[in-house]
Amino acid sequence: MAMVVGFLGSGTTTPLRRIAPTLRDRRLFFLVNEFSVADVDGTLVRKEGGHVTELRGGSLFGRCRTTAFLGNLERTAHLTREGGDDRG
Repeated sequence: MAMVVGFLGSGTTTPLRRIAPTLRDRRLFFLVNEFSVADVDGTLVRKEGGHVTELRGGSLFGRCRTTAFLGNLERTAHLTREGGDDRG
């Protein structure tokens, strides 16, 4: 597991967009902590072939989002075990 963090506009999405197409044959999932109502970063990574799950509505670390975060991790683990595809 790896975590990419940064402030809004710091360029965290760019390396994810570069990584996604090179690892399409692997079980690589992106859990995007989206601040805005519109899923900007997740959409960009998904266009590059990444498996994306969004956690919308603000910072996971700035307000209590633990339940949503854990739910998404469980969903991702289930997809990994089942060999599922989270692309919409």
